[in-house]
Amino acid sequence: MYFVHLLLQVLQMVGRAGRPQFDNEGVAVIMTSKDNTHRYQRMMTGQPVESCLMANLAEHLNAELVLGTIQDVPMAIQWIKSSFLYTRVRTNPSHYGLAHKLKPGMSQAELDGVLKSQLIMQPVSQLLEYGLATTDEDSYSLAATKAGKLMANHFLKLRTMASIVKLGQQPNMPSLLRVICGAEEFRNASLRR
Repeated sequence: MYFVHLLLQVLQMVGRAGRPQFDNEGVAVIMTSKDNTHRYQRMMTGQPVESCLMANLAEHLNAELVLGTIQDVPMAIQWIKSSFLYTRVRTNPSHYGLAHKLKPGMSQAELDGVLKSQLIMQPVSQLLEYGLATTDEDSYSLAATKAGKLMANHFLKLRTMASIVKLGQQPNMPSLLRVICGAEEFRNASLRR
């Protein structure tokens, strides 16, 4: 059976090649199709690792709201500044679609403004749109709602929670089952007979 492993899994397996207490070196053989050869060649040349936080930023921001780590926009900016995403965005903004926003030599205040608009307010507006978070009239303080807590506690993706919220207060069973069965979280689940 042929299976494509994640690059981090491959790096871990390759890192275990050889026995440190007995060997000075280790050998790892990677067998793959010709189509996937480039993935492993890039891995061996030291391609920089990029952050995956951007793909699920709204979910992580919601979880931090639920935990109380983030209670307002400045705390959210500080939180994003402590992440690997912040480091990589400053180094490689084009990978995150921010090359047009981040310019060399920007002041810290300008950088904070871009962070606020692109990395904080976009996911916050998504959370607000679906009733997963609340804010005051100044859009300054942030808090999770019951739906936001449900999303965080059950590790639901934003798209799934948005579909559930759109069903309304009294959804019927077929529509609820349709949303749950179509959820991205169950994409890899298989059922046995």
